[in-house]
Amino acid sequence: MFNFKKLKILSHDESESTSSFVFIRNNKSGSLEFILPKGFDKFPKDDFYSIKILFFRMYQTFKQFEETNIAKSTKNNNQNHDKRQINVNGNGYIFKDKDDNDVILYSKISTIENMLKAFSDLSLDVLEKSIGKSSIIDYRKIETYLNKAIYLENDAFYVDELDENINVIHYKSSSLINLFCFIIKELFFELGMPIDSRVRELADYFSKNHLSPDHSLFDEFTFEATTNILKNILHEINQNTSYKDWNYWKIFDAVENFLYGGLNNNAIHEDGLFWGASNFSAIWEDMCNTYAFKNYEVWFADTQITYSGTKMGNYQIDNHNIIYKHEKINEYPFFIGFRKKFRFLRPDFVQIINRHDNDIFNSAIKIEIKRKYGNGMINFDVQLVDPEFRELYSRFCHELSYKSHNTSKNQKQPSRSIIKKDTVSFSNYFPRTLSLCKKSLQTRSNIQQKTTPDLARIIDWKYMSASDFTNNNQKVKIDVIKQMCYEFCLSKLKIQGSDKSIDKIESIFVIPTFCTPDSHGEHQELIELHSGIPDIMRDNSIKLYALDFFSAQKAYLENA
Repeated sequence: MFNFKKLKILSHDESESTSSFVFIRNNKSGSLEFILPKGFDKFPKDDFYSIKILFFRMYQTFKQFEETNIAKSTKNNNQNHDKRQINVNGNGYIFKDKDDNDVILYSKISTIENMLKAFSDLSLDVLEKSIGKSSIIDYRKIETYLNKAIYLENDAFYVDELDENINVIHYKSSSLINLFCFIIKELFFELGMPIDSRVRELADYFSKNHLSPDHSLFDEFTFEATTNILKNILHEINQNTSYKDWNYWKIFDAVENFLYGGLNNNAIHEDGLFWGASNFSAIWEDMCNTYAFKNYEVWFADTQITYSGTKMGNYQIDNHNIIYKHEKINEYPFFIGFRKKFRFLRPDFVQIINRHDNDIFNSAIKIEIKRKYGNGMINFDVQLVDPEFRELYSRFCHELSYKSHNTSKNQKQPSRSIIKKDTVSFSNYFPRTLSLCKKSLQTRSNIQQKTTPDLARIIDWKYMSASDFTNNNQKVKIDVIKQMCYEFCLSKLKIQGSDKSIDKIESIFVIPTFCTPDSHGEHQELIELHSGIPDIMRDNSIKLYALDFFSAQKAYLENA
Protein backbone atom coordinates (compact mmCIF):
# COMPACT_ATOMS: atom_id res chain seq x y z
CA MET A 1 0.00 0.00 0.00
CA PHE A 2 1.08 3.57 -0.41
CA ASN A 3 1.79 6.29 2.12
CA PHE A 4 -0.45 9.34 1.75
CA LYS A 5 2.35 11.50 3.14
CA LYS A 6 4.37 10.95 -0.03
CA LEU A 7 1.69 12.26 -2.40
CA LYS A 8 2.13 15.77 -3.74
CA ILE A 9 -1.14 17.60 -3.12
CA LEU A 10 -2.08 20.23 -5.70
CA SER A 11 -5.09 22.43 -6.23
CA HIS A 12 -6.47 22.37 -9.76
CA ASP A 13 -4.92 25.75 -10.58
CA GLU A 14 -1.48 24.50 -9.51
CA SER A 15 -1.60 21.42 -11.73
CA GLU A 16 0.06 21.11 -15.14
CA SER A 17 -3.21 19.71 -16.43
CA THR A 18 -5.52 22.06 -18.31
CA SER A 19 -8.44 19.61 -18.30
CA SER A 20 -10.93 18.95 -15.53
CA PHE A 21 -8.98 15.87 -14.43
CA VAL A 22 -9.30 14.89 -10.79
CA PHE A 23 -7.02 12.87 -8.74
CA ILE A 24 -3.77 11.00 -9.14
CA ARG A 25 -1.47 11.27 -12.15
CA ASN A 26 2.18 11.37 -13.14
CA ASN A 27 3.60 14.83 -13.71
CA LYS A 28 6.40 15.65 -16.16
CA SER A 29 9.07 14.95 -13.55
CA GLY A 30 7.72 11.45 -12.99
CA SER A 31 6.38 11.99 -9.48
CA LEU A 32 2.79 11.35 -8.49
CA GLU A 33 0.51 14.24 -7.69
CA PHE A 34 -2.90 14.29 -6.10
CA ILE A 35 -5.01 16.88 -7.95
CA LEU A 36 -7.86 18.26 -5.87
CA PRO A 37 -11.31 19.08 -7.25
CA LYS A 38 -12.12 22.63 -8.25
CA GLY A 39 -13.18 24.82 -5.35
CA PHE A 40 -10.72 23.17 -2.92
CA ASP A 41 -8.57 26.29 -2.44
CA LYS A 42 -8.99 26.12 1.34
CA PHE A 43 -8.35 22.38 1.61
CA PRO A 44 -5.68 21.59 4.27
CA LYS A 45 -2.99 20.09 2.01
CA ASP A 46 -0.69 19.26 4.91
CA ASP A 47 -3.29 17.42 6.96
CA PHE A 48 -2.74 13.66 6.60
CA TYR A 49 -6.18 12.65 7.79
CA SER A 50 -8.02 15.08 5.52
CA ILE A 51 -6.10 13.68 2.54
CA LYS A 52 -6.86 10.10 3.59
CA ILE A 53 -10.59 10.80 4.03
CA LEU A 54 -10.77 12.52 0.65
CA PHE A 55 -8.95 9.65 -1.05
CA PHE A 56 -11.27 6.92 0.21
CA ARG A 57 -14.38 9.00 -0.42
CA MET A 58 -13.28 9.58 -3.99
CA TYR A 59 -12.51 5.89 -4.41
CA GLN A 60 -16.12 5.13 -3.44
CA THR A 61 -17.42 7.91 -5.70
CA PHE A 62 -15.55 6.61 -8.76
CA LYS A 63 -16.70 3.04 -8.10
CA GLN A 64 -20.29 4.22 -7.70
CA PHE A 65 -20.13 6.17 -10.96
CA GLU A 66 -18.56 3.20 -12.74
CA GLU A 67 -21.11 0.66 -11.50
CA THR A 68 -24.11 2.94 -12.13
CA ASN A 69 -23.10 3.80 -15.68
CA ILE A 70 -22.19 0.23 -16.65
CA ALA A 71 -25.55 -0.98 -15.34
CA LYS A 72 -27.36 1.88 -17.08
CA SER A 73 -25.58 1.25 -20.38
CA THR A 74 -26.38 -2.48 -20.27
CA LYS A 75 -30.04 -1.84 -19.56
CA ASN A 76 -30.37 0.89 -22.20
CA ASN A 77 -28.74 -1.29 -24.85
CA ASN A 78 -31.07 -4.16 -24.02
CA GLN A 79 -34.08 -1.88 -24.32
CA ASN A 80 -32.75 0.04 -27.36
CA HIS A 81 -33.02 3.35 -25.52
CA ASP A 82 -29.47 4.33 -26.28
CA LYS A 83 -27.06 2.70 -28.68
CA ARG A 84 -23.96 4.21 -27.11
CA GLN A 85 -21.53 1.67 -25.73
CA ILE A 86 -19.13 1.93 -22.82
CA ASN A 87 -15.71 1.27 -24.27
CA VAL A 88 -12.78 -0.18 -22.39
CA ASN A 89 -9.56 1.83 -22.67
CA GLY A 90 -6.75 -0.16 -21.04
CA ASN A 91 -7.69 -0.22 -17.38
CA GLY A 92 -10.27 2.49 -17.81
CA TYR A 93 -13.75 3.05 -19.17
CA ILE A 94 -14.94 5.61 -21.68
CA PHE A 95 -18.40 6.98 -20.95
CA LYS A 96 -20.44 9.58 -22.78
CA ASP A 97 -21.92 12.40 -20.76
CA LYS A 98 -25.28 13.96 -21.64
CA ASP A 99 -23.57 16.34 -24.07
CA ASP A 100 -21.78 13.44 -25.83
CA ASN A 101 -18.40 14.40 -24.39
CA ASP A 102 -16.00 11.59 -23.49
CA VAL A 103 -15.46 10.83 -19.82
CA ILE A 104 -12.49 8.53 -19.25
CA LEU A 105 -12.63 6.91 -15.84
CA TYR A 106 -9.77 4.99 -14.24
CA SER A 107 -11.39 3.61 -11.11
CA LYS A 108 -9.26 0.58 -10.30
CA ILE A 109 -6.34 0.49 -7.90
CA SER A 110 -4.87 -3.00 -7.96
CA THR A 111 -3.74 -3.01 -4.32
CA ILE A 112 -7.33 -2.44 -3.17
CA GLU A 113 -9.16 -4.25 -5.97
CA ASN A 114 -7.26 -7.51 -5.43
CA MET A 115 -8.06 -7.52 -1.71
CA LEU A 116 -11.76 -6.87 -2.30
CA LYS A 117 -11.89 -9.54 -5.03
CA ALA A 118 -10.17 -12.10 -2.79
CA PHE A 119 -12.59 -11.30 0.03
CA SER A 120 -15.64 -11.69 -2.20
CA ASP A 121 -14.39 -15.13 -3.33
CA LEU A 122 -13.39 -16.36 0.12
CA SER A 123 -15.57 -18.21 2.61
CA LEU A 124 -14.64 -17.51 6.20
CA ASP A 125 -16.68 -20.36 7.66
CA VAL A 126 -15.03 -22.34 10.44
CA LEU A 127 -15.49 -25.46 8.30
CA GLU A 128 -12.51 -25.15 6.03
CA LYS A 129 -10.92 -27.34 3.40
CA SER A 130 -7.70 -28.80 4.70
CA ILE A 131 -5.26 -31.65 4.21
CA GLY A 132 -5.75 -34.64 6.45
CA LYS A 133 -4.87 -38.35 6.71
CA SER A 134 -7.37 -40.92 5.42
CA SER A 135 -7.22 -44.73 5.84
CA ILE A 136 -10.05 -45.28 3.33
CA ILE A 137 -8.48 -46.58 0.10
CA ASP A 138 -10.32 -46.96 -3.17
CA TYR A 139 -8.64 -50.09 -4.66
CA ARG A 140 -10.29 -49.38 -8.01
CA LYS A 141 -7.80 -46.53 -8.33
CA ILE A 142 -4.82 -48.42 -6.96
CA GLU A 143 -2.64 -47.36 -9.88
CA THR A 144 -2.95 -43.73 -8.76
CA TYR A 145 -1.55 -44.57 -5.32
CA LEU A 146 1.71 -46.24 -6.42
CA ASN A 147 3.74 -43.14 -5.67
CA LYS A 148 2.38 -43.23 -2.09
CA ALA A 149 2.95 -46.98 -1.56
CA ILE A 150 5.52 -48.70 0.66
CA TYR A 151 7.59 -51.30 -1.26
CA LEU A 152 8.93 -54.49 0.28
CA GLU A 153 12.08 -56.50 -0.65
CA ASN A 154 10.03 -59.00 -2.71
CA ASP A 155 8.63 -56.06 -4.78
CA ALA A 156 5.26 -56.30 -3.10
CA PHE A 157 3.73 -53.03 -1.90
CA TYR A 158 0.98 -51.84 0.34
CA VAL A 159 -0.83 -48.52 0.99
CA ASP A 160 -1.49 -47.70 4.63
CA GLU A 161 -3.06 -44.20 4.49
CA LEU A 162 -3.24 -41.24 2.14
CA ASP A 163 -3.20 -37.47 2.20
CA GLU A 164 -6.70 -36.43 1.17
CA ASN A 165 -8.74 -33.21 1.01
CA ILE A 166 -11.13 -33.68 3.87
CA ASN A 167 -13.37 -31.36 5.89
CA VAL A 168 -12.08 -30.76 9.37
CA ILE A 169 -13.14 -28.33 12.07
CA HIS A 170 -10.70 -25.52 12.80
CA TYR A 171 -11.19 -23.74 16.06
CA LYS A 172 -8.56 -21.22 15.04
CA SER A 173 -8.13 -19.92 11.55
CA SER A 174 -4.76 -20.04 9.88
CA SER A 175 -2.26 -17.22 10.33
CA LEU A 176 -2.65 -16.16 6.71
CA ILE A 177 -6.41 -15.83 7.12
CA ASN A 178 -5.92 -13.79 10.27
CA LEU A 179 -3.48 -11.46 8.51
CA PHE A 180 -5.86 -11.13 5.58
CA CYS A 181 -8.77 -10.28 7.86
CA PHE A 182 -6.74 -7.62 9.67
CA ILE A 183 -6.08 -5.82 6.37
CA ILE A 184 -9.71 -6.23 5.27
CA LYS A 185 -10.95 -4.79 8.55
CA GLU A 186 -8.67 -1.75 8.21
CA LEU A 187 -9.69 -1.26 4.58
CA PHE A 188 -13.41 -1.63 5.20
CA PHE A 189 -13.24 0.83 8.09
CA GLU A 190 -11.70 3.53 5.87
CA LEU A 191 -14.23 2.82 3.10
CA GLY A 192 -17.12 3.03 5.54
CA MET A 193 -18.20 -0.53 4.70
CA PRO A 194 -19.84 -2.90 7.23
CA ILE A 195 -17.36 -5.32 8.81
CA ASP A 196 -18.39 -8.97 9.17
CA SER A 197 -18.31 -10.20 12.77
CA ARG A 198 -16.09 -13.15 11.79
CA VAL A 199 -13.65 -10.80 10.04
CA ARG A 200 -13.55 -8.55 13.08
CA GLU A 201 -12.94 -11.53 15.38
CA LEU A 202 -10.02 -12.89 13.34
CA ALA A 203 -8.55 -9.41 12.79
CA ASP A 204 -8.63 -8.66 16.52
CA TYR A 205 -7.02 -12.02 17.24
CA PHE A 206 -4.20 -11.20 14.82
CA SER A 207 -3.75 -7.71 16.20
CA LYS A 208 -3.64 -8.97 19.79
CA ASN A 209 -0.89 -11.47 19.00
CA HIS A 210 1.31 -9.43 16.67
CA LEU A 211 0.65 -5.70 17.06
CA SER A 212 0.33 -3.02 19.68
CA PRO A 213 -3.02 -1.20 20.11
CA ASP A 214 -1.87 1.91 18.22
CA HIS A 215 -0.68 0.05 15.11
CA SER A 216 -2.72 0.81 12.00
CA LEU A 217 -2.24 0.56 8.24
CA PHE A 218 -3.66 4.00 7.61
CA ASP A 219 -2.21 6.00 10.47
CA GLU A 220 0.17 8.86 9.81
CA PHE A 221 2.73 7.75 12.38
CA THR A 222 2.43 3.94 12.42
CA PHE A 223 1.95 3.23 8.72
CA GLU A 224 5.54 2.18 7.96
CA ALA A 225 6.02 0.23 11.20
CA THR A 226 2.76 -1.68 10.73
CA THR A 227 3.52 -2.43 7.09
CA ASN A 228 6.98 -3.78 7.93
CA ILE A 229 5.58 -6.06 10.65
CA LEU A 230 2.96 -7.43 8.25
CA LYS A 231 5.60 -8.05 5.57
CA ASN A 232 7.74 -10.03 8.02
CA ILE A 233 4.76 -12.09 9.17
CA LEU A 234 3.74 -12.81 5.58
CA HIS A 235 7.28 -14.01 4.78
CA GLU A 236 7.27 -16.22 7.90
CA ILE A 237 3.90 -17.72 6.96
CA ASN A 238 5.07 -18.51 3.45
CA GLN A 239 8.25 -20.14 4.75
CA ASN A 240 6.46 -22.35 7.26
CA THR A 241 3.45 -23.40 5.21
CA SER A 242 4.09 -26.81 3.66
CA TYR A 243 0.93 -27.31 1.66
CA LYS A 244 -0.31 -24.45 -0.50
CA ASP A 245 -3.51 -24.90 -2.50
CA TRP A 246 -5.16 -22.40 -4.85
CA ASN A 247 -7.02 -20.74 -1.94
CA TYR A 248 -3.71 -20.12 -0.21
CA TRP A 249 -2.15 -18.55 -3.28
CA LYS A 250 -5.21 -16.40 -3.98
CA ILE A 251 -5.05 -14.88 -0.52
CA PHE A 252 -1.26 -14.73 -0.43
CA ASP A 253 -1.03 -12.91 -3.77
CA ALA A 254 -3.67 -10.39 -2.72
CA VAL A 255 -1.91 -9.66 0.59
CA GLU A 256 1.50 -9.48 -1.04
CA ASN A 257 0.28 -7.09 -3.71
CA PHE A 258 -1.33 -4.93 -1.04
CA LEU A 259 1.77 -4.75 1.16
CA TYR A 260 4.40 -4.40 -1.55
CA GLY A 261 2.39 -2.71 -4.30
CA GLY A 262 1.73 0.98 -4.54
CA LEU A 263 0.92 3.70 -6.96
CA ASN A 264 4.26 3.38 -8.77
CA ASN A 265 3.32 0.30 -10.73
CA ASN A 266 2.60 -0.59 -14.32
CA ALA A 267 -0.98 0.58 -14.13
CA ILE A 268 -0.09 4.09 -15.17
CA HIS A 269 -1.71 4.91 -18.49
CA GLU A 270 -0.41 6.54 -21.64
CA ASP A 271 -1.68 9.96 -20.69
CA GLY A 272 -0.06 9.81 -17.27
CA LEU A 273 -3.27 9.05 -15.44
CA PHE A 274 -3.09 6.52 -12.72
CA TRP A 275 -6.48 6.91 -11.10
CA GLY A 276 -9.32 9.38 -11.55
CA ALA A 277 -11.53 10.90 -14.21
CA SER A 278 -10.46 12.88 -17.25
CA ASN A 279 -13.63 14.97 -17.08
CA PHE A 280 -15.11 15.33 -13.62
CA SER A 281 -18.08 17.42 -14.75
CA ALA A 282 -20.30 14.37 -15.37
CA ILE A 283 -19.58 12.97 -11.88
CA TRP A 284 -20.17 16.38 -10.28
CA GLU A 285 -23.57 16.66 -11.99
CA ASP A 286 -24.62 13.22 -10.74
CA MET A 287 -23.54 14.19 -7.22
CA CYS A 288 -25.48 17.47 -7.38
CA ASN A 289 -28.61 15.90 -8.83
CA THR A 290 -28.63 13.25 -6.12
CA TYR A 291 -28.21 15.95 -3.47
CA ALA A 292 -31.06 17.95 -5.03
CA PHE A 293 -33.45 14.98 -5.20
CA LYS A 294 -32.75 14.42 -1.52
CA ASN A 295 -33.34 18.01 -0.41
CA TYR A 296 -35.57 19.80 -2.96
CA GLU A 297 -38.95 19.48 -4.64
CA VAL A 298 -37.96 18.59 -8.19
CA TRP A 299 -40.01 19.52 -11.25
CA PHE A 300 -37.52 18.91 -14.02
CA ALA A 301 -34.06 17.39 -14.15
CA ASP A 302 -31.79 16.47 -17.04
CA THR A 303 -30.48 13.33 -15.45
CA GLN A 304 -30.69 9.57 -15.54
CA ILE A 305 -29.42 8.97 -12.03
CA THR A 306 -30.78 6.21 -9.87
CA TYR A 307 -32.01 7.58 -6.56
CA SER A 308 -32.76 5.17 -3.69
CA GLY A 309 -33.10 2.30 -6.15
CA THR A 310 -35.38 4.16 -8.58
CA LYS A 311 -34.26 5.47 -11.96
CA MET A 312 -35.31 9.13 -12.13
CA GLY A 313 -35.52 9.44 -15.93
CA ASN A 314 -39.22 9.08 -16.77
CA TYR A 315 -39.75 11.29 -19.83
CA GLN A 316 -38.30 10.99 -23.30
CA ILE A 317 -37.55 13.80 -25.76
CA ASP A 318 -35.25 14.07 -28.77
CA ASN A 319 -35.72 10.36 -29.51
CA HIS A 320 -33.43 9.07 -26.79
CA ASN A 321 -32.74 11.72 -24.15
CA ILE A 322 -34.54 10.73 -20.94
CA ILE A 323 -35.17 13.32 -18.25
CA TYR A 324 -37.21 13.64 -15.07
CA LYS A 325 -40.58 15.41 -15.22
CA HIS A 326 -42.85 15.93 -12.22
CA GLU A 327 -46.23 14.20 -12.37
CA LYS A 328 -48.09 17.53 -11.98
CA ILE A 329 -46.69 18.74 -15.29
CA ASN A 330 -48.67 17.76 -18.37
CA GLU A 331 -46.40 19.31 -21.00
CA TYR A 332 -42.67 19.74 -21.41
CA PRO A 333 -42.19 23.53 -21.69
CA PHE A 334 -38.52 23.82 -22.69
CA PHE A 335 -38.47 24.14 -26.45
CA ILE A 336 -38.23 26.78 -29.15
CA GLY A 337 -40.48 26.44 -32.18
CA PHE A 338 -39.97 28.01 -35.60
CA ARG A 339 -41.91 27.09 -38.77
CA LYS A 340 -43.16 23.82 -37.26
CA LYS A 341 -39.63 22.84 -36.26
CA PHE A 342 -38.70 22.43 -32.63
CA ARG A 343 -35.45 22.69 -30.72
CA PHE A 344 -35.71 21.11 -27.28
CA LEU A 345 -33.80 22.52 -24.35
CA ARG A 346 -32.77 20.64 -21.22
CA PRO A 347 -32.01 22.66 -18.08
CA ASP A 348 -29.94 20.77 -15.52
CA PHE A 349 -32.46 21.13 -12.72
CA VAL A 350 -35.67 23.02 -11.89
CA GLN A 351 -36.61 23.35 -8.24
CA ILE A 352 -40.06 24.47 -7.16
CA ILE A 353 -40.56 26.33 -3.91
CA ASN A 354 -44.06 26.52 -2.43
CA ARG A 355 -44.23 28.98 0.46
CA HIS A 356 -46.57 26.91 2.57
CA ASP A 357 -46.48 24.87 5.70
CA ASN A 358 -42.84 24.48 6.73
CA ASP A 359 -41.40 25.53 3.39
CA ILE A 360 -41.42 29.20 4.30
CA PHE A 361 -38.99 28.43 7.09
CA ASN A 362 -36.68 26.63 4.67
CA SER A 363 -36.52 29.19 1.91
CA ALA A 364 -37.79 32.59 3.10
CA ILE A 365 -37.14 32.62 6.83
CA LYS A 366 -34.33 30.54 8.27
CA ILE A 367 -34.16 29.39 11.89
CA GLU A 368 -30.81 28.16 13.18
CA ILE A 369 -30.50 26.56 16.62
CA LYS A 370 -27.29 27.87 18.21
CA ARG A 371 -27.33 26.17 21.60
CA LYS A 372 -29.35 23.64 23.60
CA TYR A 373 -29.41 23.71 27.41
CA GLY A 374 -29.82 20.80 29.79
CA ASN A 375 -33.16 22.21 31.00
CA GLY A 376 -34.59 21.96 27.49
CA MET A 377 -34.27 25.63 26.59
CA ILE A 378 -32.61 26.81 23.39
CA ASN A 379 -30.84 29.77 21.79
CA PHE A 380 -31.56 30.41 18.11
CA ASP A 381 -31.18 32.93 15.28
CA VAL A 382 -33.97 33.99 12.93
CA GLN A 383 -32.66 35.19 9.56
CA LEU A 384 -34.53 36.77 6.66
CA VAL A 385 -33.45 34.94 3.50
CA ASP A 386 -35.92 36.38 0.98
CA PRO A 387 -36.52 40.18 1.26
CA GLU A 388 -39.97 39.75 -0.33
CA PHE A 389 -41.13 38.22 2.95
CA ARG A 390 -39.89 41.03 5.22
CA GLU A 391 -43.36 41.77 6.55
CA LEU A 392 -43.92 38.17 7.59
CA TYR A 393 -40.42 38.07 9.05
CA SER A 394 -41.03 41.18 11.18
CA ARG A 395 -44.35 39.82 12.37
CA PHE A 396 -42.75 36.53 13.34
CA CYS A 397 -39.93 38.19 15.32
CA HIS A 398 -42.41 40.52 17.03
CA GLU A 399 -44.57 37.60 18.15
CA LEU A 400 -41.53 35.73 19.48
CA SER A 401 -40.52 38.80 21.50
CA TYR A 402 -43.84 39.29 23.24
CA LYS A 403 -45.11 35.74 23.51
CA SER A 404 -45.68 34.68 27.11
CA HIS A 405 -43.14 32.18 28.40
CA ASN A 406 -43.37 29.61 31.15
CA THR A 407 -40.34 30.36 33.25
CA SER A 408 -39.55 29.69 36.86
CA LYS A 409 -37.51 31.71 39.28
CA ASN A 410 -34.46 29.57 38.59
CA GLN A 411 -34.65 30.00 34.81
CA LYS A 412 -33.28 32.87 32.81
CA GLN A 413 -35.76 35.18 31.16
CA PRO A 414 -36.08 35.06 27.37
CA SER A 415 -34.32 37.82 25.51
CA ARG A 416 -33.64 39.03 21.96
CA SER A 417 -30.89 40.98 20.27
CA ILE A 418 -30.22 42.03 16.68
CA ILE A 419 -26.80 40.61 15.82
CA LYS A 420 -26.69 41.94 12.26
CA LYS A 421 -28.99 43.14 9.52
CA ASP A 422 -31.91 40.78 8.91
CA THR A 423 -30.80 38.43 11.71
CA VAL A 424 -32.25 38.42 15.23
CA SER A 425 -30.83 36.30 18.04
CA PHE A 426 -33.19 34.81 20.67
CA SER A 427 -32.01 33.30 23.98
CA ASN A 428 -33.57 31.06 26.64
CA TYR A 429 -36.68 29.91 24.77
CA PHE A 430 -38.61 26.70 25.03
CA PRO A 431 -38.82 24.79 21.73
CA ARG A 432 -42.62 24.63 22.13
CA THR A 433 -42.80 28.45 22.14
CA LEU A 434 -40.92 28.57 18.84
CA SER A 435 -43.19 25.90 17.36
CA LEU A 436 -46.39 27.74 18.41
CA CYS A 437 -45.20 31.00 16.88
CA LYS A 438 -44.38 29.26 13.59
CA LYS A 439 -47.85 27.68 13.40
CA SER A 440 -49.52 30.97 14.29
CA LEU A 441 -47.70 32.78 11.48
CA GLN A 442 -48.66 30.14 8.95
CA THR A 443 -52.32 30.17 9.97
CA ARG A 444 -52.86 33.94 10.14
CA SER A 445 -51.05 34.55 6.86
CA ASN A 446 -53.07 31.80 5.17
CA ILE A 447 -50.03 30.95 3.07
CA GLN A 448 -50.77 27.27 3.09
CA GLN A 449 -53.73 27.79 0.73
CA LYS A 450 -51.64 28.57 -2.35
CA THR A 451 -51.84 26.11 -5.23
CA THR A 452 -49.42 27.79 -7.61
CA PRO A 453 -45.69 27.77 -6.84
CA ASP A 454 -44.26 31.05 -5.66
CA LEU A 455 -40.82 30.44 -7.02
CA ALA A 456 -39.18 28.25 -9.66
CA ARG A 457 -35.42 28.07 -9.42
CA ILE A 458 -33.53 26.97 -12.53
CA ILE A 459 -30.21 25.49 -11.48
CA ASP A 460 -27.19 24.93 -13.69
CA TRP A 461 -24.56 22.67 -12.10
CA LYS A 462 -21.15 24.07 -12.95
CA TYR A 463 -17.88 22.24 -12.43
CA MET A 464 -15.98 25.50 -12.36
CA SER A 465 -13.94 27.59 -9.96
CA ALA A 466 -15.13 30.95 -8.69
CA SER A 467 -12.18 32.51 -10.54
CA ASP A 468 -13.58 31.21 -13.86
CA PHE A 469 -16.47 33.69 -13.67
CA THR A 470 -14.99 36.70 -15.39
CA ASN A 471 -16.42 39.28 -17.76
CA ASN A 472 -14.50 37.86 -20.72
CA ASN A 473 -15.45 34.19 -20.21
CA GLN A 474 -17.38 33.27 -23.34
CA LYS A 475 -18.77 30.09 -21.81
CA VAL A 476 -20.39 32.06 -19.00
CA LYS A 477 -21.97 34.41 -21.56
CA ILE A 478 -23.42 31.48 -23.52
CA ASP A 479 -24.70 29.85 -20.33
CA VAL A 480 -26.43 33.09 -19.29
CA ILE A 481 -28.24 33.21 -22.64
CA LYS A 482 -29.34 29.58 -22.15
CA GLN A 483 -30.70 30.43 -18.69
CA MET A 484 -32.72 33.31 -20.17
CA CYS A 485 -34.23 30.90 -22.68
CA TYR A 486 -35.11 28.48 -19.87
CA GLU A 487 -36.80 31.27 -17.91
CA PHE A 488 -38.82 32.38 -20.93
CA CYS A 489 -40.04 28.84 -21.63
CA LEU A 490 -40.91 28.17 -17.99
CA SER A 491 -42.88 31.43 -17.71
CA LYS A 492 -45.43 30.01 -20.19
CA LEU A 493 -46.04 26.86 -18.13
CA LYS A 494 -49.51 26.32 -16.64
CA ILE A 495 -49.63 24.15 -13.56
CA GLN A 496 -52.04 21.19 -13.52
CA GLY A 497 -55.29 22.28 -11.90
CA SER A 498 -54.47 25.99 -12.20
CA ASP A 499 -54.61 28.63 -14.92
CA LYS A 500 -51.89 30.73 -13.25
CA SER A 501 -48.25 30.88 -14.21
CA ILE A 502 -45.41 30.63 -11.72
CA ASP A 503 -45.12 33.82 -9.67
CA LYS A 504 -41.36 34.20 -9.84
CA ILE A 505 -38.53 32.51 -11.73
CA GLU A 506 -34.84 32.84 -10.89
CA SER A 507 -31.64 31.29 -12.24
CA ILE A 508 -28.59 30.22 -10.28
CA PHE A 509 -25.24 28.64 -11.08
CA VAL A 510 -23.85 26.18 -8.52
CA ILE A 511 -20.14 25.40 -8.25
CA PRO A 512 -18.23 23.08 -5.88
CA THR A 513 -16.44 24.29 -2.79
CA PHE A 514 -14.62 22.88 0.21
CA CYS A 515 -16.23 24.12 3.42
CA THR A 516 -14.33 24.14 6.67
CA PRO A 517 -16.51 22.86 9.55
CA ASP A 518 -17.01 25.03 12.60
CA SER A 519 -16.13 24.05 16.17
CA HIS A 520 -19.25 21.87 16.34
CA GLY A 521 -18.34 20.01 13.14
CA GLU A 522 -21.11 21.72 11.17
CA HIS A 523 -20.96 23.90 8.09
CA GLN A 524 -23.24 25.67 5.66
CA GLU A 525 -24.01 23.46 2.67
CA LEU A 526 -25.12 26.06 0.10
CA ILE A 527 -23.50 29.49 0.14
CA GLU A 528 -24.39 32.47 -2.05
CA LEU A 529 -21.33 34.24 -3.46
CA HIS A 530 -21.44 38.01 -3.88
CA SER A 531 -17.98 38.96 -5.09
CA GLY A 532 -16.41 38.28 -8.47
CA ILE A 533 -19.77 38.03 -10.28
CA PRO A 534 -19.45 39.07 -13.97
CA ASP A 535 -21.60 41.95 -15.21
CA ILE A 536 -23.68 39.79 -17.55
CA MET A 537 -24.84 37.66 -14.60
CA ARG A 538 -25.66 40.70 -12.44
CA ASP A 539 -27.52 42.41 -15.28
CA ASN A 540 -29.71 39.33 -15.75
CA SER A 541 -30.17 38.63 -12.01
CA ILE A 542 -28.40 35.28 -12.12
CA LYS A 543 -26.95 34.33 -8.75
CA LEU A 544 -23.84 32.27 -8.03
CA TYR A 545 -23.84 29.66 -5.27
CA ALA A 546 -21.22 27.27 -3.93
CA LEU A 547 -22.28 23.79 -2.80
CA ASP A 548 -20.23 21.98 -0.20
CA PHE A 549 -18.49 19.13 -2.06
CA PHE A 550 -18.69 16.64 0.79
CA SER A 551 -22.43 17.27 1.33
CA ALA A 552 -23.14 16.45 -2.33
CA GLN A 553 -20.79 13.48 -2.18
CA LYS A 554 -22.43 12.13 0.98
CA ALA A 555 -25.87 12.27 -0.65
CA TYR A 556 -24.49 10.53 -3.76
CA LEU A 557 -22.89 7.66 -1.86
CA GLU A 558 -25.87 7.12 0.45
CA ASN A 559 -28.71 7.43 -2.05
CA ALA A 560 -27.38 6.50 -5.50
